[in-house]
Amino acid sequence: MIKPRSRFSCAQQYVYISIVLLGFLTVTGCERGPLDLVCTPMEVGDLVFSELRGNQTGDDTAGQWIEVYNSSASPLNLSGLTLTLMKLDGSSLHEFVVRDQVLDISAGGFVVLGHMDTPGSLPDHMDYEFGDAFPSKLFTDGILEMRSCQATIDWIAYQDLPKTGSLAFDGNLALTFEANDQQENWCVDDTIVLPAEAALGTPGETNRPCE
Repeated sequence: MIKPRSRFSCAQQYVYISIVLLGFLTVTGCERGPLDLVCTPMEVGDLVFSELRGNQTGDDTAGQWIEVYNSSASPLNLSGLTLTLMKLDGSSLHEFVVRDQVLDISAGGFVVLGHMDTPGSLPDHMDYEFGDAFPSKLFTDGILEMRSCQATIDWIAYQDLPKTGSLAFDGNLALTFEANDQQENWCVDDTIVLPAEAALGTPGETNRPCE
């Protein structure tokens, strides 16, 4: 069953926007760029967050992930793409940079950035391991930001990352950076599709419709 989510209040959205801007200025003001990487210039919304899967209840062999969708009309190279994750209060900021110089995402396609508890065991549904750069368990409530060439491409604030299944953008809707800001457009996908024994979500695929 895919469960709908409640929306944030306008006041909460204002607070989260302020936190993101503060965190962005803090990170970009002091970080050293990945000098060995050539980033791809992108416009706001070329890449957008589409699905999150956090730490699961019980044994889990599918891992945690952050799925990214290419909403542009062209394939994009993700070398140098930078993601930051922080708690909703702006604390515990973590960052990682994609260092695979041949990792591409097709127009209208998905890339799954993931983490497995066992290093070197990246499953077929993941495209890149973010390793120990992010916390071993994605925050239950957090803010995600994505940048390329130091320009912000997309960010989302989320709450209540499920312990069973994924938090997914509504597969019935056009996926844009404006639409994925709205919490009512996300839902919990805890569908189990046999022979899987756990709710896997839809990594690398169009999400199921929210009900």
